[in-house]
Amino acid sequence: FLSFRVWAMVVLLNGTNGKKEVEDPGQVAEIAKGTDPVNAANPGFKEKLAPGGHKDLHHPNTGEWEKSVEKTEPIPLGKTDPQDGEKFVSQPAGEKPILLAQLGHSSGVSSVSLSSDGKWLVTGSWDNARLWDVGTGKEVRAFNGHSSEIHSVSLSGDGKWLVTGSADKTARLWDVGTSKEVRVFDGHSDGVLAVSLSSDGKWLVTGSADNTARLWDVDAGSQVRAFRGHSSRISSVSLSGDGNWLVTGSADKTARLWNVATGKEVRAFQGHTSGITSVALSRDGKWLVTGSWDKTARLWEIATGKEIRAFCGHSFDINSVMLSSDNKLLITGSVDNTARLWDVGT
Repeated sequence: FLSFRVWAMVVLLNGTNGKKEVEDPGQVAEIAKGTDPVNAANPGFKEKLAPGGHKDLHHPNTGEWEKSVEKTEPIPLGKTDPQDGEKFVSQPAGEKPILLAQLGHSSGVSSVSLSSDGKWLVTGSWDNARLWDVGTGKEVRAFNGHSSEIHSVSLSGDGKWLVTGSADKTARLWDVGTSKEVRVFDGHSDGVLAVSLSSDGKWLVTGSADNTARLWDVDAGSQVRAFRGHSSRISSVSLSGDGNWLVTGSADKTARLWNVATGKEVRAFQGHTSGITSVALSRDGKWLVTGSWDKTARLWEIATGKEIRAFCGHSFDINSVMLSSDNKLLITGSVDNTARLWDVGT
């Protein structure tokens, strides 16, 4: 939780170096694996997450999350992490293909967003949001202003603007070049757990613990409409590339498709046996992937709402999902300390 890591996916996609054999034929590779099932590093320095005991951070299976509060200096490339002995250089077969690990946040990293050109990374944490130079691993600047933990971050397509969502019930727009706060989106009655900017940067969607998603005019800072229908908190939102469709994922075990122009629900995707934590629309808008507390990810056909297949293999909750641009590969991230690469077709 105290670091972010840039992974050498080219090793997994173009060769067998570092590839691990697994029993599930649909799983291409296990990208990373730790040893602690709840990602709690440095047990001597633990304290409870979310001061004040925010209700949305009480996990249904494990209870309250914990974090390390020990701050560590950045680890140079080619060196070894004194805490766990991992090396951050090109790895021989069988070891993790990590390019670098950058430590800087004093609390857990809850969300990341990469610029379209791959040069810049933004991380959101319990302390603040930070901009990093991917090439060097150095922190460029921090974004301070929220009064509580940041749950979600989203960079605009041109990399000039950043939106953050926080437990303080607001989303905020920032100038990436200066780290200045431009405006506040205030309207939710509970914490903002998810944010998504449209590809043209004109519209913002937020998902909240108040069970609603909301559409905002970015330039005006005003709310356009609310999307109501979920019976529990919305943990993830995803806008289609053309901005016409919105998918929301909720702790009520469903994902829902909405018409952005009207705010009406089009259909629900039902099949998970526990809350949905992450949703991702394919670039062509034909497919949806969901990740859940039930340890599975699922592929759905948008046009019909039909479940195509489930991806089983994680031993703990899935927190994040992402489809490749050609829809052939799926990446899942889990509380079991692993990220896994899957062949969508199998």
